[in-house]
Amino acid sequence: MRKSIRLLLPVLLALTLMLQTGCVSAGRSAEKTAEEVRALYTGKTVSLTAEIKADYGEKMYAYTIDYDGASRTMTVTAPETVAGVRITLKDGEDGTILSFDGAQLDTGALTEDGMSPVSALPTLVGLWTDGYVVSAYFETIHGVDAIAVKTEVSQHATGTTWFDRADGMPLKSEIASGDTVVIECTLSNVTLT
Repeated sequence: MRKSIRLLLPVLLALTLMLQTGCVSAGRSAEKTAEEVRALYTGKTVSLTAEIKADYGEKMYAYTIDYDGASRTMTVTAPETVAGVRITLKDGEDGTILSFDGAQLDTGALTEDGMSPVSALPTLVGLWTDGYVVSAYFETIHGVDAIAVKTEVSQHATGTTWFDRADGMPLKSEIASGDTVVIECTLSNVTLT
């Protein structure tokens, strides 16, 4: 009996060290957690609500948009003056022109590569599964333990999304041109189908 306890003691010590150093799921690395979040969105259609702030330097614009990934449509819900405007995205369009009932409005580019408020949200959602991951790190945001995943949007822009570590749901996304955040999105009402 004592001999079997002596043989088990090194095994138990090794298991204890593994638990303390993060070699099991409770202590995942940020990169591993980012891969798991990415897998959650792969092959899924995302719908959500986004409060978007677009920073043009001299002016800041704020919008609230309901995004339906299945139909690739966005419906503006705020500000009230443009509430109800519906945007349908088509493949190949750059997203800097907003069309509504025959009228067109150029929303303007925020980055050297032409990113606009209209194209930012679908671009960010696409990065959750297809973007080149630049870095991943743990951070607390609004009191929630999160994994931040920074992806490459283009040569001149990056996108970062903070996902809740408990359930993988996105909390916030942003696009930066160089060191300047030009689009910031607070995300809610997220559904996956």
